[in-house]
Amino acid sequence: DLLSSFEEQKLEEQFGRIEETYGFIVAIGTDRYAKGGFESAAYRLADELGSDVMLLYVDMGTREYRVETNGRVAELYNEAAAEYIQKEFPSLLSEGEYYEAFARFGQDSAYIFEICKEGKEFKEPFHRGISIVLSLIVGLVLWGCISTSNAKDMQRKYAFSRQAVADTLYGVT
Repeated sequence: DLLSSFEEQKLEEQFGRIEETYGFIVAIGTDRYAKGGFESAAYRLADELGSDVMLLYVDMGTREYRVETNGRVAELYNEAAAEYIQKEFPSLLSEGEYYEAFARFGQDSAYIFEICKEGKEFKEPFHRGISIVLSLIVGLVLWGCISTSNAKDMQRKYAFSRQAVADTLYGVT
Protein backbone atom coordinates (compact mmCIF):
# COMPACT_ATOMS: atom_id res chain seq x y z
CA ASP A 1 0.00 0.00 0.00
CA LEU A 2 1.18 3.47 -0.92
CA LEU A 3 -0.79 5.21 1.82
CA SER A 4 -1.78 4.42 5.36
CA SER A 5 -5.50 4.24 6.12
CA PHE A 6 -5.15 7.57 7.95
CA GLU A 7 -3.59 9.21 4.87
CA GLU A 8 -6.31 7.76 2.61
CA GLN A 9 -8.97 9.15 4.96
CA LYS A 10 -7.34 12.61 4.97
CA LEU A 11 -7.23 12.66 1.15
CA GLU A 12 -10.85 11.51 0.90
CA GLU A 13 -11.83 14.36 3.24
CA GLN A 14 -9.78 16.89 1.28
CA PHE A 15 -11.15 15.76 -2.07
CA GLY A 16 -14.69 15.61 -0.62
CA ARG A 17 -14.44 19.25 0.47
CA ILE A 18 -13.27 20.20 -3.01
CA GLU A 19 -16.25 18.42 -4.58
CA GLU A 20 -18.67 20.06 -2.12
CA THR A 21 -17.20 23.52 -2.73
CA TYR A 22 -16.70 23.47 -6.50
CA GLY A 23 -18.76 20.52 -7.79
CA PHE A 24 -15.70 18.90 -9.37
CA ILE A 25 -14.26 15.48 -8.58
CA VAL A 26 -10.56 15.26 -7.78
CA ALA A 27 -9.24 11.71 -7.84
CA ILE A 28 -6.01 9.75 -7.77
CA GLY A 29 -5.62 6.54 -9.74
CA THR A 30 -2.61 4.29 -9.47
CA ASP A 31 -1.66 1.18 -11.36
CA ARG A 32 1.43 -0.88 -11.94
CA TYR A 33 2.24 -1.07 -15.64
CA ALA A 34 -1.16 0.01 -16.94
CA LYS A 35 -2.74 -2.56 -19.20
CA GLY A 36 -3.92 -1.35 -22.57
CA GLY A 37 -1.62 1.65 -22.55
CA PHE A 38 -1.04 4.30 -19.95
CA GLU A 39 -3.00 7.10 -21.61
CA SER A 40 -6.03 4.97 -22.39
CA ALA A 41 -6.08 3.60 -18.81
CA ALA A 42 -6.11 7.14 -17.41
CA TYR A 43 -8.84 8.16 -19.83
CA ARG A 44 -10.98 5.08 -19.00
CA LEU A 45 -10.73 5.75 -15.26
CA ALA A 46 -11.66 9.42 -15.65
CA ASP A 47 -14.62 8.39 -17.80
CA GLU A 48 -15.75 5.86 -15.17
CA LEU A 49 -15.72 8.53 -12.46
CA GLY A 50 -18.23 10.62 -14.38
CA SER A 51 -18.12 14.15 -15.66
CA ASP A 52 -16.24 17.11 -14.24
CA VAL A 53 -13.19 15.14 -13.12
CA MET A 54 -9.57 16.13 -12.44
CA LEU A 55 -7.68 12.84 -12.24
CA LEU A 56 -4.04 12.26 -11.43
CA TYR A 57 -3.19 8.84 -12.81
CA VAL A 58 0.17 7.36 -11.80
CA ASP A 59 1.80 4.23 -13.17
CA MET A 60 3.70 3.12 -10.07
CA GLY A 61 5.93 0.80 -12.11
CA THR A 62 7.38 3.59 -14.24
CA ARG A 63 6.44 6.63 -12.10
CA GLU A 64 4.87 8.07 -15.22
CA TYR A 65 1.86 10.26 -14.53
CA ARG A 66 -0.91 11.87 -16.45
CA VAL A 67 -3.50 14.47 -15.54
CA GLU A 68 -6.78 13.61 -17.20
CA THR A 69 -9.78 15.94 -17.22
CA ASN A 70 -13.29 15.81 -18.57
CA GLY A 71 -16.51 17.78 -18.50
CA ARG A 72 -16.33 21.34 -17.21
CA VAL A 73 -12.89 20.68 -15.71
CA ALA A 74 -11.52 20.09 -19.20
CA GLU A 75 -12.71 23.58 -20.12
CA LEU A 76 -10.78 25.10 -17.19
CA TYR A 77 -7.63 23.07 -17.61
CA ASN A 78 -5.61 25.26 -19.96
CA GLU A 79 -1.85 25.29 -20.51
CA ALA A 80 -1.23 27.64 -17.56
CA ALA A 81 -3.22 25.33 -15.26
CA ALA A 82 -1.27 22.31 -16.52
CA GLU A 83 2.05 24.04 -15.82
CA TYR A 84 0.90 25.23 -12.40
CA ILE A 85 -0.44 21.90 -11.23
CA GLN A 86 2.66 20.03 -12.37
CA LYS A 87 5.19 22.22 -10.54
CA GLU A 88 5.18 20.63 -7.08
CA PHE A 89 3.75 17.14 -6.97
CA PRO A 90 6.10 15.41 -9.47
CA SER A 91 9.17 15.97 -7.27
CA LEU A 92 7.27 14.71 -4.21
CA LEU A 93 6.14 11.69 -6.18
CA SER A 94 9.67 10.86 -7.33
CA GLU A 95 10.90 11.14 -3.72
CA GLY A 96 8.32 8.58 -2.62
CA GLU A 97 6.33 11.18 -0.68
CA TYR A 98 3.03 9.86 -2.03
CA TYR A 99 0.65 11.38 0.49
CA GLU A 100 2.30 14.80 0.16
CA ALA A 101 2.25 14.55 -3.65
CA PHE A 102 -1.43 13.58 -3.75
CA ALA A 103 -2.43 16.21 -1.16
CA ARG A 104 -0.52 18.84 -3.15
CA PHE A 105 -2.32 17.78 -6.32
CA GLY A 106 -5.64 18.29 -4.50
CA GLN A 107 -4.57 21.66 -3.09
CA ASP A 108 -3.42 22.91 -6.50
CA SER A 109 -6.60 21.61 -8.17
CA ALA A 110 -8.71 23.51 -5.64
CA TYR A 111 -6.70 26.67 -6.30
CA ILE A 112 -7.37 26.37 -10.05
CA PHE A 113 -11.08 25.78 -9.40
CA GLU A 114 -11.22 28.81 -7.08
CA ILE A 115 -9.69 31.10 -9.72
CA CYS A 116 -12.00 29.76 -12.44
CA LYS A 117 -15.23 29.53 -10.45
CA GLU A 118 -16.49 32.89 -11.71
CA GLY A 119 -15.70 32.16 -15.33
CA LYS A 120 -12.17 33.57 -15.22
CA GLU A 121 -9.41 31.97 -17.23
CA PHE A 122 -6.62 30.51 -15.10
CA LYS A 123 -3.33 32.35 -15.39
CA GLU A 124 -0.09 31.53 -13.62
CA PRO A 125 0.02 33.47 -10.35
CA PHE A 126 2.78 36.02 -9.87
CA HIS A 127 4.74 34.69 -6.91
CA ARG A 128 5.58 36.96 -4.00
CA GLY A 129 9.18 35.76 -4.03
CA ILE A 130 9.63 36.94 -7.59
CA SER A 131 8.19 40.36 -6.77
CA ILE A 132 10.54 40.70 -3.80
CA VAL A 133 13.54 39.83 -5.96
CA LEU A 134 12.43 42.26 -8.67
CA SER A 135 11.95 45.00 -6.04
CA LEU A 136 15.46 44.39 -4.72
CA ILE A 137 16.94 44.53 -8.21
CA VAL A 138 15.13 47.80 -9.01
CA GLY A 139 16.25 49.22 -5.65
CA LEU A 140 19.87 48.26 -6.29
CA VAL A 141 19.81 49.75 -9.78
CA LEU A 142 18.35 53.01 -8.45
CA TRP A 143 20.84 53.05 -5.57
CA GLY A 144 23.64 52.47 -8.07
CA CYS A 145 22.43 55.36 -10.23
CA ILE A 146 22.16 57.66 -7.24
CA SER A 147 25.53 56.54 -5.89
CA THR A 148 27.19 57.08 -9.26
CA SER A 149 25.60 60.51 -9.56
CA ASN A 150 26.66 61.43 -6.01
CA ALA A 151 30.18 60.12 -6.63
CA LYS A 152 30.53 62.30 -9.73
CA ASP A 153 29.27 65.33 -7.80
CA MET A 154 31.74 64.60 -5.01
CA GLN A 155 34.58 64.24 -7.51
CA ARG A 156 33.70 67.60 -9.05
CA LYS A 157 33.46 69.25 -5.62
CA TYR A 158 36.76 67.67 -4.52
CA ALA A 159 38.49 68.81 -7.72
CA PHE A 160 37.03 72.31 -7.29
CA SER A 161 38.11 72.39 -3.62
CA ARG A 162 41.60 71.18 -4.48
CA GLN A 163 41.89 73.83 -7.16
CA ALA A 164 40.62 76.52 -4.76
CA VAL A 165 43.21 75.50 -2.13
CA ALA A 166 45.99 75.47 -4.72
CA ASP A 167 44.94 78.86 -6.01
CA THR A 168 44.90 80.26 -2.46
CA LEU A 169 48.31 78.79 -1.60
CA TYR A 170 49.95 80.04 -4.76
CA GLY A 171 48.15 83.37 -4.79
CA VAL A 172 46.22 82.81 -7.95
CA THR A 173 43.03 84.84 -8.07
